[in-house]
Amino acid sequence: MAATAKKTGKAKITKGHYGYLTKRKRGLLLRAGILLLGIAGLVIISLVIFKTAKTWLSIIAAISAIPAAMLLATFFSIVKYKEPDRELYVEVSEIVGNGVLDCDIVIPNKDGLSFQFHFIYVHETGMYAYTPNEKMDLPKTAEYVRNYLRLNECDGSFTIYKDFSRYKNALKCLAPSDRESCDELLLRQEGVLRAITT
Repeated sequence: MAATAKKTGKAKITKGHYGYLTKRKRGLLLRAGILLLGIAGLVIISLVIFKTAKTWLSIIAAISAIPAAMLLATFFSIVKYKEPDRELYVEVSEIVGNGVLDCDIVIPNKDGLSFQFHFIYVHETGMYAYTPNEKMDLPKTAEYVRNYLRLNECDGSFTIYKDFSRYKNALKCLAPSDRESCDELLLRQEGVLRAITT
C-alpha cells in the first residue's frame, strides 16, 4: 500500500504508490532515450563500417523505432499530469490508515483526455476518488471507471470529489478499514484500477 511505502522509505514504488507517476515518466523517458541512442548507434556503425545505411543493422534500427515511439507516446500522454503535494498525501494516508488507498492514478480514455485521480480510497461502502481536474464530468467519468469494474465482476459505487476539503471530510466519516482483513472484493477492485492505470 501507499502508506507502507511512505513509512519504510525503502519499499518499491509501483502502481498505486505515491510517487509512481514521477517514476513512470522518468522510466519511459530513460527507456525511450536508450532505444533512440541505440538506433542512432546502429545507423552510425552501418555508415562507418559498410559505407551505406542499407544493411541488416538499419533493419534492426528501424524495428527498434516502433517500441521507442510507443514509449514516447505513453510519456507524452501523461507528462502534463503531476502528483499531489506530499502534504496532501500525508493527510489522506493518516485518515485512511491501513485501508486500501491508491495514489497517482491516470486512466486512459479512448474518447479523449485521460482521467487523473490523486487518490482513490477503496472502502466497503464504495470507492472515493479525488481529482484536481475542475472540468471533469463526474457522472460520465464515474460510469467510465465502473464499466471496467463491471467487466471484471467487481462493480461498486464510485464517488469523485474535486474539492480536497470535502474529500477529506468524506473519508473521515467512513468506518476504519484494514487492508489485511478487508473483503476480497476491495482488493479485486483495486487490482482493476491498477490494471487500467497508464
